[in-house]
Formats: sequence, C-alpha cells, structure tokens
Amino acid sequence: MTRPKFIKPIIACIALILSNLTFAQKNTKSEVWEENFFLAFNTSSYLDIIKSPLRKVEVVVGNDIDPNDPNKVIPRYSKVPSQSATINFFSMGLEPRYNFKQISDDAAFALSIPMSIGIGATSSTDETVLGTNGFGSIQIPVMCKFYLGNGSTYKSEKNYGISVGGGMEYDKLGLLNISGETQKGDNRGFVLPVASFGVHFWRNNSPVEVNLKYGHGAITEYDIDRYGNYLRDEFGNLISRNARSSSFRISFVTLLNY
Repeated sequence: MTRPKFIKPIIACIALILSNLTFAQKNTKSEVWEENFFLAFNTSSYLDIIKSPLRKVEVVVGNDIDPNDPNKVIPRYSKVPSQSATINFFSMGLEPRYNFKQISDDAAFALSIPMSIGIGATSSTDETVLGTNGFGSIQIPVMCKFYLGNGSTYKSEKNYGISVGGGMEYDKLGLLNISGETQKGDNRGFVLPVASFGVHFWRNNSPVEVNLKYGHGAITEYDIDRYGNYLRDEFGNLISRNARSSSFRISFVTLLNY
C-alpha cells in the first residue's frame, strides 16, 4: 500500500522531538517539558472558510423504461460532481505546541497542532454540484513552525515577533448531517497542505498572535452537472469547470500557560 505523502514530514517532526528529548537527558523530563511546551486558545469570526475536494459520486439522475417490461422503469445512474463549503461564523480551539529546537531565547523551531471546531452551515459550493447540507466542521493541522521574537520561548522579552510554518491539515465538513440528499461518501474528511504566518505582540502580560493559515488541494475538472447533464454556456456550447479544496482562516491566538 502506498504511504500518503503527508506522513513523511510528520514522522520527521516527531523524530526531531524525540532526538531533542534524548539530548536533554541532563535535565529531568518535567523540566524539559515545562521549558518547551506551550498551550494556546484560538478563535475566529467569519474568517474561517473551507471547501472540500470535488468528487464524483454515482447517483440516480432519472428513470428509463425497462426494455423487458414496458410497464416498469429502471433507475438511470450517473457519476456527478459533489463539493461542499463552509463559512464558519465562529470557530475556536486549542493549539498545543512543542519547541523541539530552541536556537536562542528569541528563536525556536516547533511542532504545532492548532486544531479547531467551527460553527457554521455547510452546503454545496454552487447550483451545478451536489453537496452536504450540514452543520459544523473540524480542522486538525499538524505543522512545523519557526518562531522569532515575541512568544518564541518563555525567556523572550521582544515586543514583537513572527512565526512561519507549513504542514498538513485534516478537515471534515458537515459534522451534523441534516440532508436527506447527501450521497454516500460525499462528506468524507480530507487532507490538504497548509502554510501559516503569524504576528506576535504583548497584550497585558502575555503574548498574543494574529495568524493567517491557508492551503489548497489539486484542481479537478468536471463537465457534467448534478443532474447528469453536460455543462453548457449561455450560447449552448459545451464547457467544463474547475474546482479544488481549500482552507482559509484568520485567527486570534492567546497563550494560556505563559
């Protein structure tokens, strides 16, 4: 079985953490953990938008007369496009982070998992495709990040800082399915690459961050609509459309254990 591409960077990050812990045997395990572990709370309002990959699902698009019995009809199947989207009016979550390599008091490499749960409606991306009519979403990114300045370590006293990183994210839309139309497999979870950029500064006695995260998957082309009909433009010419999965979120992050 082929190993998913996103497994290798995750294994590499875990290996770096384990090697750092081995190197730090001169300290107790609790001291190493306390010096390098951070926990943050993240929130976002109307700035959290997710689209699933476009998939082809087999559905009934009509009925045909049974050639063996004119009084009976048989269902006609076709593989039609399906893509869902969510705009969360509010999302929140926790971000555990571990600095596996502290370069100085003001710079560190870390493994971060800024997971979140979103509150928003899920539906098809447009009228030409099927989609999940549901509610709620979940995002679980696994990212390697570089922190510089404010918030990079517990010893940093810089007024400002930044973070940049990348990794893979698991998303699932329509956690609560309220649709009788959704086809089997239409709202499966999916994985896509993501990157992030954050700006850090002080608020009271704790660092806070404004973070932008974005990622997208491969482009998929389709030329049949949700009813099994070929797509056409306003002049009746045959056309095709493109779609891709994506994840966009601007969040506000506050450290809880600083």
